[in-house]
Amino acid sequence: MSSERFAERAAAHTCHADGCDSHVPPKMFMCRRHWFMVPRDLRDLVWATYRPGQEVRMDPTDEYLEVARTAIEAVAAAEASKSGRPAIAPTPRWARVALTGHRALSADEATFAGGELPRLAAKLRDRHSTTAAICGMALGVDTLWAEAALAAGLELWAYIPFETQAARWPADDRLRWQRLRARAAREVVVGDAPATWHYHARNDAMVRDADALIAVVDRTRDGGGSLSTLAKARAAGRPVIVVDLAARRTRLLS
Repeated sequence: MSSERFAERAAAHTCHADGCDSHVPPKMFMCRRHWFMVPRDLRDLVWATYRPGQEVRMDPTDEYLEVARTAIEAVAAAEASKSGRPAIAPTPRWARVALTGHRALSADEATFAGGELPRLAAKLRDRHSTTAAICGMALGVDTLWAEAALAAGLELWAYIPFETQAARWPADDRLRWQRLRARAAREVVVGDAPATWHYHARNDAMVRDADALIAVVDRTRDGGGSLSTLAKARAAGRPVIVVDLAARRTRLLS
């Protein structure tokens, strides 16, 4: 169970069992019917790892989320056994995850994003079967995402707006870009020469080819390609994980 799913269900005050929209008190994990389908030892573990007020603060521990995920899977398996249907998958599979984000970051923003992206890469790999990270290869969070993805063992898919993307960058950044490009398992180059529309075409291709999108943004900023890409992903029905630079939190948009 992810922290994003926990937040969605807690905010709606509904049962955490897959497919159940029964309303329950905020601190309750499931409706009565599904709760008593959870094995007794797991019910005890849910309560043992629960921290009073976590449904208000939206800060369940990783231990609680893991126990909760196991309990949800146990209910799904029990229901499938009774009905003869296959169990509902506990989490969606996002094989390819793209990222969009601001290029200019403050030191604090870079530190926050630099901590969140490795965590997300590992979580996506382990819980959503992610195998490929789609990256626009720009400065800022794009570079952080590419490095985090490779460190997590994901394939890097480089979506480059034009061949000379890094030509005017500082020497160190240009070398970093070249090294990352050399490690890419797949490469898409939109155009040969610099042009604004190549950036938009690159972003469109990333949304098209992704199963989900990470948006590392400050939504109080006006305009920009990252916020535009976020909107396009939402319009296309892609799940969007927002790494909110202003609020310093990460959540799945519902």
